[in-house]
Amino acid sequence: MQRKLRNLFDHYDKQEDHITHALLVVLDENRNLLKRILKKCDIKLGSGQIKLLTQIAPRKSREQDTRPDGYIYSDDYSFCVGIETKIAANALNRKQVLGHLKQLSEYDKSILVLLTPDERPPTLLSKTKKNRNRIRFISWPDLLEAMIKIGPDRNQKVGEFLFTKFFTYMERNYQMTPFTGFKFEDGYDLRLATHYVKRVTSIITPDIRKIFRKRFKTRPKIGSGSGYPWQAWYSADPVQSSLHPGLSVQPHQVISYIILANGCKKEWRLFRSILRNPRLKRKFKSHLRDIYKKAPAGAESVLSFRQRHYTTRSKAVHDAETILNIAVLLGIDKSKKNIIWWDVLENIAATKNRYNYQLEIGYNLKYGAVTDLNGPEAIKTLKKCYENLQPIFNFMGCMSYL
Repeated sequence: MQRKLRNLFDHYDKQEDHITHALLVVLDENRNLLKRILKKCDIKLGSGQIKLLTQIAPRKSREQDTRPDGYIYSDDYSFCVGIETKIAANALNRKQVLGHLKQLSEYDKSILVLLTPDERPPTLLSKTKKNRNRIRFISWPDLLEAMIKIGPDRNQKVGEFLFTKFFTYMERNYQMTPFTGFKFEDGYDLRLATHYVKRVTSIITPDIRKIFRKRFKTRPKIGSGSGYPWQAWYSADPVQSSLHPGLSVQPHQVISYIILANGCKKEWRLFRSILRNPRLKRKFKSHLRDIYKKAPAGAESVLSFRQRHYTTRSKAVHDAETILNIAVLLGIDKSKKNIIWWDVLENIAATKNRYNYQLEIGYNLKYGAVTDLNGPEAIKTLKKCYENLQPIFNFMGCMSYL
């Protein structure tokens, strides 16, 4: 078996020490990045030359009960920033924070930076009003996102190399990273896929509500009953009673669909009527054609039926799935049109009351083919997908067409 190579920074026993050291090494070799990050934290540098250390205090302090995980300081000791890092949310301790502040007070000017995965400033900060001007809070996702936007010092090859290795390592720490694209460098990982779904959902939910003009809810828990993490935006309770957008991160692709769920009654009646009425069927085909034409480069436009049953409330077993490529269904893009697929479509819709399945229309975004998926631009790609699906969503959910 081939031995898995370790990351450059993957050589410490205690993860907090490891990550703090790695961060400061990267900042030490990218001084322009360091200055801009400190500025983002509202920290003005002193006049002396800036040095960095981890674990060891620049001055031997009278207070040794607590010590920050890292230090950024000037060589004349007039200025010192202590850094306390946490790799879990809600892990800060008020007594520890006050101890750090006491130790740092020996410098002419000192600031304590609290760096944690918490999305909002911890509540303990409200209990340290006297020292509030000496404390800065920044979340790991915000810090890393800022570092990505600023980038490394391009004229410093060592710094650029370390910057790249650092972010490769940080991708493993799901709870601390912002969304930087769908990257499964070591193969598909269910935990990482779940992290991607959570991050993407938090970013695009406001856009989803604007695009579809619905007061969508989101499931409070990421569902994985289908085997892969997914998220749904829905307007009716339960989720299986609504026509809604959905997102799933799977081993070979991200799927971006609108879903006609199993429990939709009036929408299924409308869908059967659409397929039986020549005028409505032409309109339906026109929407499918637009979805195909507007697809992101490399994306597969599909219509699929999925039948399943549940062994428990949350665990689904897939009985069958029928995937129809829209290009084949319409006979475009040199695909051979075959009437049999429309017969299948109509028969499935006509017998819906006998079976437990849902209809999905949208895009399979293949990792290798849709190149924008491997960076932050993936968010724009996903938004565009849902914008493309909005007309057919309105068409299939509007009873006025009958």
